[in-house]
Amino acid sequence: MSADLEWDEDISYADTMNSERRMNNSPDAIDFVLGRRLTDIPGTTFKYNGGCTQLLAAIIERATGMHVDTFTYEYLFKPLGITKYTWVAIKDGTPSAASGLRLRSRDLAKFGLLFLNDGMWNGKQIIPSHLVAQTSRSQIATPYSDSTYHTGYSNQFWIPTEIVEGQEVSWIQCQGNGGQIVVIDKQFDLVLVITAGNYDQSDLRKSSWDIYFDFVYPAVVN
Repeated sequence: MSADLEWDEDISYADTMNSERRMNNSPDAIDFVLGRRLTDIPGTTFKYNGGCTQLLAAIIERATGMHVDTFTYEYLFKPLGITKYTWVAIKDGTPSAASGLRLRSRDLAKFGLLFLNDGMWNGKQIIPSHLVAQTSRSQIATPYSDSTYHTGYSNQFWIPTEIVEGQEVSWIQCQGNGGQIVVIDKQFDLVLVITAGNYDQSDLRKSSWDIYFDFVYPAVVN
């Protein structure tokens, strides 16, 4: 998310000028992404960009000869016993890597447990442990911070940090538009899954984003 390409996903996804929507409706998604002009030196600034995720899927296809949905099933879903899911395609026929995958809560929990256990599942190393460790450390700061709250980012994962009674508390989080969340908290050996449908409602006073810190974390501590 630091490619520093001209990209706008801050506007509503219902808006035809939203960059991810434009990418999904283009004849060639990768040409669309790579055709954006540079706005800064790559790696300098965080800017959320679903096109980066679509590029990762294209890299997987180039390296393995498999579309991302086939590769993911073979090397992630099948070992985890995940069989029921939907992966939406975009206009050019490729799987939507940025926002097209639909999973059941129980299967999202399996994914969270996989990361909690350093990439190990039933005695088999599914994801190399050093990649899990790298993902667990923030690699770039995001704009979503204030004096008591900081959110980093690493390898498609958000890393929120809060100050509680003078102490720093941090966890790893997958999250999506609408309020889908997978929290992975190694400190408390905990995985939390939330599914929701509050799409394009960034003005809510409280949302599923707040459930872990407002309710679950205090219960665990107490």
